[in-house]
Amino acid sequence: NLSAIHLLPGAIQRGLDPALRMLRLDQSWNIFAPFPFKDDGWFVIPAQLADNSEVDLLHPQRGVPDYSPAAAEPITDDSRWHLYFRQLSEPARTGDRHYYAQYLCRQWNQDQSGDSPSRLVAFKLIYMLRHTPPPGVPPQVEQVVLSRHECAAETGAVASPSN
Repeated sequence: NLSAIHLLPGAIQRGLDPALRMLRLDQSWNIFAPFPFKDDGWFVIPAQLADNSEVDLLHPQRGVPDYSPAAAEPITDDSRWHLYFRQLSEPARTGDRHYYAQYLCRQWNQDQSGDSPSRLVAFKLIYMLRHTPPPGVPPQVEQVVLSRHECAAETGAVASPSN
């Protein structure tokens, strides 16, 4: 921790590093300081079905998508899926979004016939980006459309994504 606030000389830190790692005393507080995350957010995936109705793919039981902070409840308890969703919001993950879109089309449409009214037709992957404001200032939420997708009727495949 002393090295994180630059009170431990570099040469001493490098000398102690192997022993500290072996004893698992190499932990740090950098998630909290000096630069904690300044934003967070949640996903909303509004989708159009073949009958022109709209549903949120993450919470289909709710029906119409909820864009409010109430929708920020965890999508899953699985830590791997949580990490995957966090990474989907990153600019470098555009290719991963396409694969996730294919998965959503395939999963939703696997039990639907080709002309079923509840077949998934198209959807948007939206990240509701909430910036952490200074104390006393209300948070700002920005709707970021990460991508748009169309599901192919015959195979459950996804047409080329567009931003």
